Amino acid sequence: MSMDTVVDSQDPTCYAVITEWESKKHLTTWLASNLCKDVSEKLNTVLTRPPTYREYREAQDDVFLL
Repeated sequence: MSMDTVVDSQDPTCYAVITEWESKKHLTTWLASNLCKDVSEKLNTVLTRPPTYREYREAQDDVFLL
């Protein structure tokens, strides 16, 4: 549904790509796709360290983030 790329304010070599998916099933389908595998292989050739993947969900309570 959406994608955003952010950079660490104290380490300009550290990026995070944040994606939002319609459902867990849509994400799982993407991760299993040949296109995702091809893109990941190409990205791995330019990354200085292996990517870290984490899954988040929307907070149920109001949260203020700094």
